[in-house]
Amino acid sequence: MAQFDAQSEERLKGVDPELVEVLREALSLGVIKFRIVEGVRTLERQRQLVQQGRSKTLNSKHLIQPDGYGHAVS
Repeated sequence: MAQFDAQSEERLKGVDPELVEVLREALSLGVIKFRIVEGVRTLERQRQLVQQGRSKTLNSKHLIQPDGYGHAVS
């Protein structure tokens, strides 16, 4: 079964467990290999991305949500 590399696993920390499960299932299908570039972001990181024009909002799903998890990966 396909597995994420150590760096992707690290980046999945703090991401909603249900989303992580979906990502693992997608990887296991073997149609395409992919890795996680970014999971949970700090508000500082999100501000930086907005300033660079790489994101348009400070209300990103990459930030920790009220349930305690991030709900986005890239």
